[in-house]
Amino acid sequence: MFSYPYKIYKTIIKGGTHYHVSFLDADGSMQDVEVHRKVYLEFIRSKRRENSQRRWDERYLSAVKFTDNILGNIQPKTPEDAYIGKEKYILLQEVLSELTVKQRRRFILYYGFKFTLEEIAEREGCSKRAIKFSIDGAKEKVVNNL
Repeated sequence: MFSYPYKIYKTIIKGGTHYHVSFLDADGSMQDVEVHRKVYLEFIRSKRRENSQRRWDERYLSAVKFTDNILGNIQPKTPEDAYIGKEKYILLQEVLSELTVKQRRRFILYYGFKFTLEEIAEREGCSKRAIKFSIDGAKEKVVNNL
């Protein structure tokens, strides 16, 4: 579990609310500073952004396999491999062109750019179920035509 190098908290006293940030200084001793409400709220927002980024990293980056190709030891393709790759690309373009514009866009966002159903639904302004139905239909067409 990740531990933040600071602690944020607020205290409520008869006179009003006080906002504090505690942190370790360079000597390793704990310092406690009273801050303005805006600074306190910015710490809260920063913590939320860090948590969101950490969840994204855990979801997407941990799934990456660091193979020799990713690390830069890419073997050159033979002319036959290059030709086959080009033919597959052309075939995929033909199959995708048979989809509706919405299906193609949603299919590419989901499988190509790894957007979640929720992200696509928010972007398209519709329900998650509608997106799933559309992507499933596109996938079925792609599989049947390949």
